[in-house]
Amino acid sequence: MQIAGVVIDPVERTVLSDDLEVPLEPRAFDVLLYLARHPGRVVSRQELLDAVWHRRVVTDDAVYRAVRLARSVFGKAGPRVIKTVHARGYRLAESVQELPNEPAKTRKFQQFVRPSAWFWLAAAGIISTVLAIVSVIGLKFDAGPSALHSGAAAESPVPLAVLPFEAAGGGEAMAYLGRELAAELSEALRTHRGLLVLGEATSRAVAAGEELTTAYGAGDMDGARIVSGRVRPSRRAVRVQLEVRDLQTRRLVGSEAFQWSRSDLSQLKTALAGAVLRQLSIESQVPPGSERALLTPAYERFLEARHAWRGRAPDSLDRAAALLHEALELAPDFARAYEALAAVYLVMPSWQEVDGEAARFRAYSAAREALRLDPGLGEARAILAEEARAAGQWSAAEGLFERALEDDPHNPSVLQWFAEFQLMRGQLEQAAEKARQAVALDPMSAIANTVQAWAAVIAGRNDEALLHARRAVALGLPSSNIIVAWAERRRGDREAAASALESLLRPSAAIPICRSALLGNASVVEARQAILDSRRSDQLAVIYHLVCLAMLNAGDIALELIDRQSPGIEFAILWAPEFEQLRLTPEFGALATPVEGPPTTATSWPLRIRWKLASR
Repeated sequence: MQIAGVVIDPVERTVLSDDLEVPLEPRAFDVLLYLARHPGRVVSRQELLDAVWHRRVVTDDAVYRAVRLARSVFGKAGPRVIKTVHARGYRLAESVQELPNEPAKTRKFQQFVRPSAWFWLAAAGIISTVLAIVSVIGLKFDAGPSALHSGAAAESPVPLAVLPFEAAGGGEAMAYLGRELAAELSEALRTHRGLLVLGEATSRAVAAGEELTTAYGAGDMDGARIVSGRVRPSRRAVRVQLEVRDLQTRRLVGSEAFQWSRSDLSQLKTALAGAVLRQLSIESQVPPGSERALLTPAYERFLEARHAWRGRAPDSLDRAAALLHEALELAPDFARAYEALAAVYLVMPSWQEVDGEAARFRAYSAAREALRLDPGLGEARAILAEEARAAGQWSAAEGLFERALEDDPHNPSVLQWFAEFQLMRGQLEQAAEKARQAVALDPMSAIANTVQAWAAVIAGRNDEALLHARRAVALGLPSSNIIVAWAERRRGDREAAASALESLLRPSAAIPICRSALLGNASVVEARQAILDSRRSDQLAVIYHLVCLAMLNAGDIALELIDRQSPGIEFAILWAPEFEQLRLTPEFGALATPVEGPPTTATSWPLRIRWKLASR
């Protein structure tokens, strides 16, 4: 059958585009075939699970990934050919043309050999002899690019688990470098069709020998390899030891050592990717799309900025923004730098006393520029989902979040922001699941642990909230002490709650009075008035004040603290049990079900004009 110029052969299980075979994983092929047999009809996620995975329990990531791979055979037209139908499933939007039963690639080969069959038969014999000689001297072509055009190789890519590189000295700086190198290496290797690079959480599970609960079953792990290594600092260089091992036997397949100048670290990712490919006997080449990474100064600033952004401290966010602006001056078409800059401006109002509207405007503008340069950036699309949410377009926001997860299912930030959005909507169980996925992907992230703590405390799971809030505090996020205080107050320990309030980041003037009221040294009326009189209206202060009202059973004035025009993540707190009576009011109902109006002015201006204005 033929769809949008792509030929699908169900018998040979092949996909041809422009007369060239496109390798496709078995389950992605099954998804494509099932949609092709039901054109124009919305196929639900459950229907795909029943038909392709035969009711086997898998995560949503498995379906998202298979659909994304199925779309990839159509190139840039993929999302138009296989459309996501919001909250319902997927639909093949193109017509399906039935072709003769004879496999397309066989027809092409027969037409090609008829003019000079004897010549080509002789050539085939020579090639067979050469390949036999090559195999004797130990070169493995079975996993190389030439083999990727065979059906067997196309259906059996090498599963690869990439683990964070261990730091041998150098403190947190080297530990950060080891984690970042593994993440960047995974991204580089994903561009090679002969490899199935597992997600971060799946890689850890595979390496630990745990039973998998994702789409990757035990049978799919045949021939799997583990990539790991160590980074060690020296005076003017970084030494990296790379190892590739067999998953089943843990036998060392190969290793290589590198010593790189600290001023040239950005090229290390490409070198490591080439080394892995050599160890797997796959032809080494610069991964497609990595040319930008070779812009050494820009890429180095990008890495440093992402590390600063994760810290969320006010000075680190300013530092991240400055570094990314420098990177974009050096590489104006660096899509991921625009995406990272959008993320910095998006979170800035939560951690600094800045003009929130201006910061968010810059975030949305940078996200659009990132997507213009690279439409597959999931984090940038999630930021546009935040814009839609802020404009009251909640249905559009949900669709954008789902699309962002399809593009980047293993991105902790996308999962965190989606979880926060679902908390705001009162979808507590769905939010908790996404928060847990984010922590599984990045367990050492203070932000991921904080989001899971919020999901737990709002749902009334105090022990879970304490576990992750304390972990976030230990990882360097003292503002999470507000969750510790709330959970301890619910458990009846007012002293512990008051102690946690003493350790908050940037507490408002109302917090000491709230603390005194908890201990019985001030009245609830005094605390309420202090909160209403507070001059601070930034998001962090509003969150602190709402939790104080919850701890003092004074939630009736909570809506006076919420921005009615564009409620933020603080609105999620109102789904907690302490605000049950408040949720019965018409005022709450109006905020919880916004009237979806037209797009904001910012969404209709030309990209370049928006970006120039936002960069002032």
